[in-house]
Amino acid sequence: MGPYESLTDKMEFIARMLVPYAVLAMIFILSIVTVPYPLAVFFQAPLLLMAIYYWSVYRPTLLPPWLVFAIGLLLDLITGMPYLGLSAILFLLGRIVVVDQRRFLTGQSFMVIWMGFAALAALFHIFQWSMSCLLSLQWMPVRDFVSSYVLGIVLFPALYLFLHLSHKILPAPISRSKTRIGSQKTDMTL
Repeated sequence: MGPYESLTDKMEFIARMLVPYAVLAMIFILSIVTVPYPLAVFFQAPLLLMAIYYWSVYRPTLLPPWLVFAIGLLLDLITGMPYLGLSAILFLLGRIVVVDQRRFLTGQSFMVIWMGFAALAALFHIFQWSMSCLLSLQWMPVRDFVSSYVLGIVLFPALYLFLHLSHKILPAPISRSKTRIGSQKTDMTL
């Protein structure tokens, strides 16, 4: 009998798998909401970049490249970004870099993970600022990008904790070593 044979096991599995997507949807909504001035500074943080970074390190299969690109494109469409696709490309490049470094990052302490996010966020904001300047053919103020970067660094531990709790709800990944051939199950581990 397999790990998810009964209906309740399958329902529990589906419910647990929906948790990270529900959290991601909530973060997406927080990223596009407009709020009055005193609170507006908190919603300029790169919340989606934090979530993409976290899931790219710990469960990259939950956020495939096409989904990361779609999230960025939808963000640009909804927020009225003048450069459609810029966030999508930057999110996708960020995911590629993090997944490439995943082997190093997974066994590290929180401080190393935090520094990794700080480096990724710096690159993200530098590219975003550079492309904004290049595409608008004018010098854009750096203040907004720097404040978003600093706020992202400061808020990362709180969002990391929230994402980590949602990660604990997920079922364990199904091992790739067990495959089904016809009606027989084979174990390829020695």
